[in-house]
Amino acid sequence: QTDVGIAYMNLGRFDAAEPVFQDLLRKQPASAQVHYSLGFLYSRAAVPDPQAAARHWQEAARLQPDTQWATAALQELNQSRSGVTTP
Repeated sequence: QTDVGIAYMNLGRFDAAEPVFQDLLRKQPASAQVHYSLGFLYSRAAVPDPQAAARHWQEAARLQPDTQWATAALQELNQSRSGVTTP
């Protein structure tokens, strides 16, 4: 299901990806990957929600600090705070 959400995001279909990730979040609330993905989605959506993105990235880092998802989340969070975004 994560791959489906990521595929939607790669196609620019953030509207379709959000319910996929929200469903995953209900099933796996402690998943750093899901929180990272939601943060990415909210930061890149047609109408970005930087506060929601930051909350999910912070949660990814808090839940599983020693994972690649936490590292990526902290990197995104730091870039968003400095005004730098990655494509």
